[in-house]
Amino acid sequence: MMLQCLLSLFVALPIVKEAPRGQIAFPRAHKIWVVDVETADTQEVSDLPAYDRPLTWSPDGQRVLFWKHSEIGWNFWTVNADGSDSLQLTTTKSGGFRSASYSADGKHIAYMRDMPNGVYVMKSDGTDQRRLTDFGHRDFAPSWSPDGDQLLFFNLTADAERGLKRGLYLTKTIPNTRAQPRYLFGGHVGSFSAARNEIVAIGDSGGQGDIFVVDLGSLEARNLTKSDRDEYSVVWSPSGDEIAFARSAGEDNLEICRISREGDGLRVLAKVPRVSRPAVAWSPDGSHLAFLAEHNDEPALFVLKRDGGQPRLLAEGVRMFAWRPIASGERANSNRRQPLRDLASEDSYTLRFRHTSALLLDVALKHWP
Repeated sequence: MMLQCLLSLFVALPIVKEAPRGQIAFPRAHKIWVVDVETADTQEVSDLPAYDRPLTWSPDGQRVLFWKHSEIGWNFWTVNADGSDSLQLTTTKSGGFRSASYSADGKHIAYMRDMPNGVYVMKSDGTDQRRLTDFGHRDFAPSWSPDGDQLLFFNLTADAERGLKRGLYLTKTIPNTRAQPRYLFGGHVGSFSAARNEIVAIGDSGGQGDIFVVDLGSLEARNLTKSDRDEYSVVWSPSGDEIAFARSAGEDNLEICRISREGDGLRVLAKVPRVSRPAVAWSPDGSHLAFLAEHNDEPALFVLKRDGGQPRLLAEGVRMFAWRPIASGERANSNRRQPLRDLASEDSYTLRFRHTSALLLDVALKHWP
């Protein structure tokens, strides 16, 4: 009888809802904010004196890089996630510094410039600025290859006299060398896979934007979607096995989707009100997706489980965002058994109750005659 009571107690306990962890940074109302993905609590990090522009995290997740406008043009600044230690990296004398991305080891930053135009690389402290190309579209950040030897970038304007095409190019990141960029194909919004020698990008197919995976060895471009809809904001999963994206669903809606790199297993995870600039991003552990959708007549940031379900609102008035990476130490710790939380919270109480019941059940099974 006692054993049956213990069993019924253990089985009837409520299951704790899965919640994503981490932080997402975003610009809003001329300031930089960080939102806790689990609690939706937001913290102001830094003021911006001009327009909201894209931002990115350092690979160790310690600092946010953002644009800040001077009297002349855009410069790069970084700041700690708690808002401390704001640091100016660049000082423009003409044009501006735009669209930055960190190398995987965090030692360098690739970026676009105008006046003079092109793809550039510098050290993460802003020194040793080098121009790699004299063309490329300033509003699309270059993507680093996993080994740091190449950059993928987008060129908007064709130039027949120079032999330039509209589309994606690769350029080497060799120090003190102006290597000739290599044309890949007529796509845009591309990025490297962390797992294989290939990229994913949006390419034109019969007037629609389809998703292509390009093998960088053979330069074979495979159309994964072949649909009559436009796709946007394609991003690799952390494992490199899947791709998340948004696609049109009529004039007023978007669908948040994922598909395997082979092109099968397409899943529509959510249908949401459309925004003018769709954006999707994986959580660092691949368990969730963050995306933009219209809410109260303005763009807003939502989070969704990788298998779908009900999207959860994180912040309103968001037009661009960046998920905070997991540092190597944090990633190792996340794989360990997490300590029980304080009893003050309801979910912590449930965890403790389940844990205690499991211990009682174990004792009963061992010692019940």
